[in-house]
Amino acid sequence: NVYNLRNPYSVGGTHGISVDIYDSTADVKQETINYSSNLPALTTGQINLLEFLVPKKGDAYPDCRYTFSFRLDNELQAGGYFYVVFPAGLYNLATTSPQPTITITGISDRDSNTPIDIDLISNYIRVTDFAKIETDQTIKILVEGVTNPSGVALSGTFRIYTELDSLEVDAVTIPSFAYTTVYAAGNIEVKSIKSTPNNANAVATFELSLTTENQIPKGGQIEVTLPLAQFPTLPGTVDCGVGGSISLIAGCVLSTNTYTITVDQRYYSGPLIVYLRGITNFAAGESDPWIINTKYDNVVLDSSSATTNTATTAASAGSISVNLFSFSPTNESEESTYTFELQPFSGLPADTNLVIEFPPEYDDLVGNDLACASEQLEGDLQCEVQDARKVKLL
Repeated sequence: NVYNLRNPYSVGGTHGISVDIYDSTADVKQETINYSSNLPALTTGQINLLEFLVPKKGDAYPDCRYTFSFRLDNELQAGGYFYVVFPAGLYNLATTSPQPTITITGISDRDSNTPIDIDLISNYIRVTDFAKIETDQTIKILVEGVTNPSGVALSGTFRIYTELDSLEVDAVTIPSFAYTTVYAAGNIEVKSIKSTPNNANAVATFELSLTTENQIPKGGQIEVTLPLAQFPTLPGTVDCGVGGSISLIAGCVLSTNTYTITVDQRYYSGPLIVYLRGITNFAAGESDPWIINTKYDNVVLDSSSATTNTATTAASAGSISVNLFSFSPTNESEESTYTFELQPFSGLPADTNLVIEFPPEYDDLVGNDLACASEQLEGDLQCEVQDARKVKLL
């Protein structure tokens, strides 16, 4: 008997055992015995699954979180892999938009120059380039932003396995679960749609004040569809923004009469403001309803349904003549003094505000320490930045 031999790290075919017999000096081989029949088969180790959580098991539910927590039966050498496999034909993690985010704890980089590598391939997650994993390490994998399949009753089985030299080491199969209630979109409450300036035919910034029932994950979208009857032509240059509980967007595109804003942070709750800039207002009156949706991975999270989601405009404004416009110094990036000599269409009442909008080439804040003065206007003149690149004189 030979005790305390370590079996191979991974499961493969057994090639047999060779026994060499030497003389007493151990210099001369006297005989070789090759034995390959009836050798015990190596078996895959059993991964110890500590936790498998799916809080939202609804049919077609978006933005779901899957949590896997486990320990290995056998240590896994650096250079190995482990896989988390979702049911084939139901989940395609690699092609969803946006892709799910993966967070892994309990393992470390292979070395200072080789960070952990995580790949989404079809319906599975592949992880490599980690340091050796011992059997007492607890590995936790959090997969967020998954959209559940639709139209099926059971999930199918999940599987986790480890691999070394293209051979399995440990594995576990996770039983299927039943999908529950079919997802139904929530409601968007449109508190107001207003434009500044609010005059007919003026180039304006539209501000939409909203609240939604559901969160919007990072990478989710806000779609705003303007009524074609009032907005047959929209600007070629798209200028959008958000405010309230979030402030970051990853992009904004315009298709026909629909603006699609991709948010770059999660919206949880509270006020949600959408800005659409550079839009020419319609003739004085009330618009047809606007349509607003929020989406994630092509699933509608919330939608507006009220026919009262309209905008109104006032009569066209009179013209302001610009008699003089100059600035000094004219060097790039220098702080400068701008001079405007204006001739209003009519007199300016005491409570009038002047708004000067700068072109897109300027920074949104325009300057760090704005100050304003006028020889003709009485009182203490102040100025502040109102929305992007708009200086309001009070």
